[in-house]
Amino acid sequence: MTNVAKLANQSEPEAESEQDRSPSEVRLRDGKSFLHLRAEVVPGFINVELENQTPQRLLWVSVAVIPVEGVVRLFSRLAPFSLPPHANARIPVAYTSDAACQCTILVMYRRDLFQVPGTFIHVCQTKAFLIPIPENAFQRVATWQTLVPKLTRREVAMPGEGVLSPVAVLDRLGTFFGSQFAPIADPKSDTNTASSWGCRDPPVMVTFAPLPKASMTLYGPDAGRLDQVAAEIPKWGQKQTRDADLFELGIACTTLRDALIVQTETKNVRETGRNVARLVGTLGLHVPSLAALLDLLGTRESLDQLPSTERQVYERAIAEIETQVVGRPS
Repeated sequence: MTNVAKLANQSEPEAESEQDRSPSEVRLRDGKSFLHLRAEVVPGFINVELENQTPQRLLWVSVAVIPVEGVVRLFSRLAPFSLPPHANARIPVAYTSDAACQCTILVMYRRDLFQVPGTFIHVCQTKAFLIPIPENAFQRVATWQTLVPKLTRREVAMPGEGVLSPVAVLDRLGTFFGSQFAPIADPKSDTNTASSWGCRDPPVMVTFAPLPKASMTLYGPDAGRLDQVAAEIPKWGQKQTRDADLFELGIACTTLRDALIVQTETKNVRETGRNVARLVGTLGLHVPSLAALLDLLGTRESLDQLPSTERQVYERAIAEIETQVVGRPS
């Protein structure tokens, strides 16, 4: 029996109804018979494995890592979660340590009996021996390679070429996970550009495939969150594409307006007019005067030949576009 288990009141039978007890009468009980706990240490990570051995959901499962000595630094926050019946969970905890030492791992939870959280708090305990690991270990591929076999893997197609860069993807991934990704150096690589990046809280790694294959691979402990990321990335690309099209359309409209001011030859801006028509169609904008503007560019030699009525049509088309792009004509 562990030291924590000794705190439990073992004289009280499990069959006692928890619904008849006051919520303030919380008691500790040994939880080994309901939850299997195992901890494996690889350099840089403590891999905690949990298995719910009951047909009930385990609620408020909380994992705490307590180093025996103060030479250990933990980087992964451990938020409480629920564990479904007969389910497994893997929780990697990133750490660094100046020296080898021991740590205690505590897991506390409540059983969801009769769909009512019980007043017994069940406790499991195990120990792990930590391997010395320096701060810069997470910048090396070898450190992550020891953890990757224990992580869930998802391959995700990158948006079209030029739509969303790896830097933009990493920035959004950092926002999604509430962390920051750092480059992981590969001494075997012939290039100075990192293809793999990782964050320690939570431990997640992303690897970008070399061109021309536009894809990336995500590794993480939570399959649900990885699936959510895989579903979101195409939307990131769509938003990025629309923003780029709006920006390009704004520049094209400025070019058309400047051409009218300097009264340039229409051959200089016909391509710009065709580009405006393409972007208007792509963005689904309603520009009634656009057809008349394109006719003017195709039939007039120079914009200084436009009478006042045609000049108004030209300016109206630009104003219709700008009103939908920035909310008002310039």
